Amino acid sequence: MQELLTNTKTAFKYKSTKDLKLAKWIYGIMHQYPDLVLSMSELGMFAVEWKIPFADQIVYNTFYKVFCGGKDLKDCIPVVDNLAEFGVETVLDYGAEAKDSEEEYEAVTEEFLKAIRFAGRRASIPLISMKITAIADFELLEKYSNPSSVKTPLEVIDWERANARFDLICKTAHENGTSIFVDAEESWIQGALDSMVLDMMKKYNTKAPIVYNTYQMYLKSSRDRLISHHQELKKAGSVLGAKIVRGAYMDKESKRAKELGLEDPVYPTKGDTDDAYNEAIIYSFKERDNMAFCCATHNRESCIMLLELIKENKVENHPNISFCQLYGMSDNLTFNLATQGVRSMKYLPYGSVENTFPYLVRRAHENTSITNDASREYLMLSEELDRRERARKK
Repeated sequence: MQELLTNTKTAFKYKSTKDLKLAKWIYGIMHQYPDLVLSMSELGMFAVEWKIPFADQIVYNTFYKVFCGGKDLKDCIPVVDNLAEFGVETVLDYGAEAKDSEEEYEAVTEEFLKAIRFAGRRASIPLISMKITAIADFELLEKYSNPSSVKTPLEVIDWERANARFDLICKTAHENGTSIFVDAEESWIQGALDSMVLDMMKKYNTKAPIVYNTYQMYLKSSRDRLISHHQELKKAGSVLGAKIVRGAYMDKESKRAKELGLEDPVYPTKGDTDDAYNEAIIYSFKERDNMAFCCATHNRESCIMLLELIKENKVENHPNISFCQLYGMSDNLTFNLATQGVRSMKYLPYGSVENTFPYLVRRAHENTSITNDASREYLMLSEELDRRERARKK
């Protein structure tokens, strides 16, 4: 099974040699010069925001082309079709987050609605992804995550508007037969996000998983939240949709807890997180007939564990089980899993360079972290390019 998910010929069959060389170059930089990449990513954020000449073109022709699908939905069609040709479905992710005005919230809401209708016309796009902070104020969400906080009349109105926007998005998804991954964000606003998402699940997940919540398993609270939400929705006669991830805000979480003198909400070791993740996957698998879940990870061991469970129980085509990895990363998992008859998906960010840049910065940080993702990807890309060169010379 280990060898099954390391076949580079299958993993990169969808990529041209030119694309592989660009990806290898990007991962080579992240692998060999991690400190430089982190510094340059912060500088790049400044350059793009302030529209310094050529900054967006440099980003577009390098990191953007490896990790994003296009500047708009039409731009994404060739990528979506290419993935579908190899049995991989697409999760559309409009690159918008942390907006801060009603005008921006309304504009982003309209983009989400466009993406839902676009996906509804294509069987290879079963889901879109979204962040609540793209349609609601962060400080408002933080306040509504604290039950004891006093809300002003204006904040009550803003909360109602945010919920109305989210309801419209979920209603449109329901009408178009499309599902939504609602991303997890910082733990201190997660209470408000959970409240909003669970309300929509009770409303729209009565027959199928339209709305999915995301559970970051590096948080000590996530496993119990997952089980509690599942039980709550079962009682309500609705289906829990769960995207299970390891998480994306670990350093920020620990730093804030230390500054405020709070208990660190993050598990102390990677092993603890891995155990919590696998326990969540096992629980979800056992409950697969009354909840839907996505194993959204780049961790090969977790994918193998779930694949073995699926094979042992002969439920390869179960509609409530899926795998997902980010576009431009872990192709060895996505495309090799697709050959096993399980539902395999790619998370495809799209949008302007300016909108997607925060996402690209997170990818740079993730791939230069202690997980050594850049090194792993670089070695696999090198192996496939060498294999192609040997085949060409025969």
